Amino acid sequence: MIAIYQKGIDKELRTSIISDTLAKVENGEIDPIELQISLKNIETICTAIKENKAFKEAVLNDVQNNGKGYEYSNAKIETRELGVKYSYVNCNDAELTKLELLFDLANKNLKERQEFLKGIPSKGIDVTDEETGEITTIYPPSKSSTTGTVITLK
Repeated sequence: MIAIYQKGIDKELRTSIISDTLAKVENGEIDPIELQISLKNIETICTAIKENKAFKEAVLNDVQNNGKGYEYSNAKIETRELGVKYSYVNCNDAELTKLELLFDLANKNLKERQEFLKGIPSKGIDVTDEETGEITTIYPPSKSSTTGTVITLK
């Protein structure tokens, strides 16, 4: 097993590891459930490390000490502004406040209508347009899903 922090894992090696692993799953050398659990463990470990504040600060400090952008091992390292957010709280703009209220109301009405449509029988129901008097049959939304596997680590 290659250590996840090993230097020199380039795109070619990653591709090779992926295809070799999948081939071993296909020919029965690797149990797919065991692999899925291992991948979930690796994913959890990687996420926890990458989201750790001290780790993020250490990486950022190292990158800033080496310049704005550079190549290291098989990666391009650079700093960027990530997740730029604007706060409009102190803008004191009446037009913005009005638009936000209209948006909130429209969003509330949309969600209510969607919930109403979910409750319509599959044969549909006839509704009358109050302005034109036209009768239209409306139907519930189509529903689709994908069956997948959920791994919960203990």
